Amino acid sequence: MKKHSTLFLLYFFAQTIIKGQITLTNSNTVFSSGQTIAFNKTNYQSPGSSGINQTWNFSTITPISSFSLSIKTTTNTNYIYPSASNFTINDSINNKTYYYSFFNDSSITSIDDEFANDCQNNYHLMLPFPFNYGDSVSKTINPCFVSNGCASGLSGGNQTYKAKFDAYGTLILPSATFTNCTRIKYISSMPIQCGASFVGIATATVYSYYVPNINYPIAKSIDKYQPRPSNPPTITQEFYYQSSINVGLSENNFQSQISIYPNPVNENLFLQLGNYSKGINYIIKDIYGKSLLYSASKINNNDLNAKIDISMLQSGTYFIEINDGENFTTKKFIVLK
Repeated sequence: MKKHSTLFLLYFFAQTIIKGQITLTNSNTVFSSGQTIAFNKTNYQSPGSSGINQTWNFSTITPISSFSLSIKTTTNTNYIYPSASNFTINDSINNKTYYYSFFNDSSITSIDDEFANDCQNNYHLMLPFPFNYGDSVSKTINPCFVSNGCASGLSGGNQTYKAKFDAYGTLILPSATFTNCTRIKYISSMPIQCGASFVGIATATVYSYYVPNINYPIAKSIDKYQPRPSNPPTITQEFYYQSSINVGLSENNFQSQISIYPNPVNENLFLQLGNYSKGINYIIKDIYGKSLLYSASKINNNDLNAKIDISMLQSGTYFIEINDGENFTTKKFIVLK
């Protein structure tokens, strides 16, 4: 169990293979009419690092409010594209309406939180499909005018934005852990010009987290700055995530079969596999994501109560990541000396 360096490198190499990237396509982003998606909103969370095989740990966040999105087929002819799947999303908390159209090779939207300003009649290309790690798309909309408290009625300028597949890895939410998570980074900016007066630059940086078979971002980190003529700027910083998620039978079974005890723990943590027949590996991390301990070889259910020596860990909160090469789960435990 304490045989480190070479085995650790082999383990980490295996993890790179296990947590392979997904490709974002129409099939894993397009909505379904009749859906209602429930969300919890929390204080702003730092989106963390970009790159491959990242772990974004939001397991300890506390909701401060909740809201829902209702999805239906678009009937407003101003927002319907032929040969596309057209959807309207109603936001219960902000009383906003968003319009999306999905083609086989791209999706577009007329208005969304990814943008520094909302231009109702200017459609934005969101993503070309398939979208792979490192891919990006950018566009400039000229001009873009909005109602923004400007004495002349409208203010605005050229809006530019970029969407990039900047990371993939594991997303840990209070409700569940998701592997093969795709993160899309949106950056948008727009100089606000009110008549001849320059007001400032509106910006938006949004990170959207997608997982396979769930067709709306499972979480979003939003950071927006909106200058206004003769008024203080509007600043929006929030994080929200889906609060009720069907993670699939296989992953549910994996999570329910495996347990750890005792918790809190002092010297030895026991890993119980129940009737789960596949061999598993584990890695123990601190709250900052630093790897501390790992399995030197696979554990199977013949080891009904596999013992992990954690006597070298200080008092505090830790996470044990467990995988069988296909499924992945994270469990939290406390060391109390």
